[in-house]
Amino acid sequence: MTQALEDLKRYVQEGQVVVIVGAGVSLQATNSNPSAGWRGLLEAGIRHCMDFGYPRLGQEGGGLIELLASDDLDMWLAVATVIERKLGAPTGAEWARWLKSTVGSLEIKRPGILRAILDLGAPVATTNYDGLLEAASNGNLQAITWREAERWPAIIERRSLGILHLHGYWDDRESVVLGISSYDRVLSAEGAQTLQKAIGQFRSLLFIGFGAGLGDPNFSKLVNWLAGNGAGDYRHFQLMLDAEADRSQRVGAVHPLGYGSTYDDLEQFLRSLGSTEPPAVDLQLGALDEFRDLPHLPTLVVIPPNQFQMGGRAKGSSIEMVAEPIRTVSITYPFAVSKFPVTFDDWDQFAKATGYSSRASDAGWGRGRRPAVNITWYDAIAYVEWLHNTTGMPYRLLSESEWEYVARGGTRTLYWWGDRPEIDHANYDASSLGKTSEVDRYPPNPFGVYDNLGNVWEWVADSFQLDLTGAPVRGEVWNVESDRKVVRGGCWYYDAAFITAHARLGMPPDTRFNSIGFRVCRPLAERIVSGSNYHIVSGVSGHLLSVADDGTHVTLLPDLDRSQERVTWVVSTAGNDESWSIAPSGDPSMKLSVSQASGSNYADIIVESAATSSNNRWRIAVDPRGCILAVEHSGKVLDIDGAESGPAANAIQFTFHGNYNQRWWLQLAHNFQAA
Repeated sequence: MTQALEDLKRYVQEGQVVVIVGAGVSLQATNSNPSAGWRGLLEAGIRHCMDFGYPRLGQEGGGLIELLASDDLDMWLAVATVIERKLGAPTGAEWARWLKSTVGSLEIKRPGILRAILDLGAPVATTNYDGLLEAASNGNLQAITWREAERWPAIIERRSLGILHLHGYWDDRESVVLGISSYDRVLSAEGAQTLQKAIGQFRSLLFIGFGAGLGDPNFSKLVNWLAGNGAGDYRHFQLMLDAEADRSQRVGAVHPLGYGSTYDDLEQFLRSLGSTEPPAVDLQLGALDEFRDLPHLPTLVVIPPNQFQMGGRAKGSSIEMVAEPIRTVSITYPFAVSKFPVTFDDWDQFAKATGYSSRASDAGWGRGRRPAVNITWYDAIAYVEWLHNTTGMPYRLLSESEWEYVARGGTRTLYWWGDRPEIDHANYDASSLGKTSEVDRYPPNPFGVYDNLGNVWEWVADSFQLDLTGAPVRGEVWNVESDRKVVRGGCWYYDAAFITAHARLGMPPDTRFNSIGFRVCRPLAERIVSGSNYHIVSGVSGHLLSVADDGTHVTLLPDLDRSQERVTWVVSTAGNDESWSIAPSGDPSMKLSVSQASGSNYADIIVESAATSSNNRWRIAVDPRGCILAVEHSGKVLDIDGAESGPAANAIQFTFHGNYNQRWWLQLAHNFQAA
């Protein structure tokens, strides 16, 4: 990999790139429709002037078309100026008709490249007049021209979404510019100056579709202007075919970079740049990604920590669903969430156990595995309080940002399966069921969670506020002054805009509809940080007790010490031994064995009594770095909650849930403090 490519990948993944899209992208996406490129568009303009210009062009029109064959950009700009004048730009009706019949009529034939650009997650600007990028987003991105100066900074800073049209957009006739004189008008506008300052914050520009033979007449001037703030330590890049890049020199501060031998290679190249998606969930032990506190309670799925972009904009059949400003939210802790919306089976057990009186009617559709509906926010709170009292665990409703993080399942698209609604993935109005469906009818999202989108709206803990400015960015509940609570996810009779991952409504907390239910959250971990290279995280089910060093490979070796009520093993890191201790409160006659788990990349540490009683056998899964992933007892994953100071110096003590008489502790040669 070249240094330039390494730099570009790093800039994309760090969010330090603005993408500038040129005519070559539109040509490829439309299977080379002539109006998608400059030469073809100008030829169409001359012919339109010969038929409808004022005054109409005569035989000289043919001569102007011949000028375009010269590849002399000065001649192209001269032709563009003639078209503007003959068609009455920028306000003339014939000018608007010509734009609509050419760039306004382009259709996507090959969407891959457009979607690959959007999937980079970077702000996008374009010199093209067409709406192909907007169409590739299913209408969720709007065209923003240089005439809307006040909206540009929010797009560049990713607080809002849209496509910036540097040379104008066909459906806003006064924004469209062809010639250099008109381009000067753009550069002097307040919005353009604002863009230049905003782009300077991102440092790196990625030009796509400006390769040789696909030139934009204003490319050089555009480059000099956009990069005029100075590149500093960051490079700018112009993507082109390998053969073109080999013989090209940089333009200003922009370096040529090859993406492949054919235009078809561009999509894959773009997708290779960035994987800014959250990493795949791998809890090492296949059975540890879900658990139950008690057999009759909801199944819970463990959700790993990560960052994501929260919010968005989507158009439906009758409404636009907006959740802005878009913001980066950091979920720095693992937590568990119910695998399904709370069902009538779950709800009825609660009502029977507590005598809770509510009007949770099933609307005549049946109970069982259907989601509990006609549930108020207060009903949902009563249910999670019962779970807390029953288990001792701090059950609650999800915060709104936790809910959206789970619903997206590590994806960036409108729905976890993509950008288009699909009736085989969710129950919404186009599904035509006319009622709720059983919670496992549709496939789960990448986190293994069912029915996030569609079927029923789900109450979350947050109060509702339309403007999300100042909303939490670390997963917290937002308790603002409001008489409404937030519901998320859409339902069986709402259209596709309402089942997007960002869709949200506010409802009075006493609202009771046959389209509103809820799901529950179970916090898992408190974070404890050592004074050296170790981080300890206490939790449950795949996040039991993680010990991360500075990345050195760790080898596990058994070492028995029968003289004390303690089982000791040694973790060898780069020649430096650290002594670890696990001590049960009773039964000193314990033995320990270490083995590589078959077909897995973690080790099994078996701690058992000399009598090999199944009640005293513990299996501890440890990854190659020495991170304790989980503990099993009698073949079942143990649920461990909380951590506190141990009985000895530098020790952490924790309790197995369900057996409060037995406490274990772990000791390291480092001091610990609560984070």
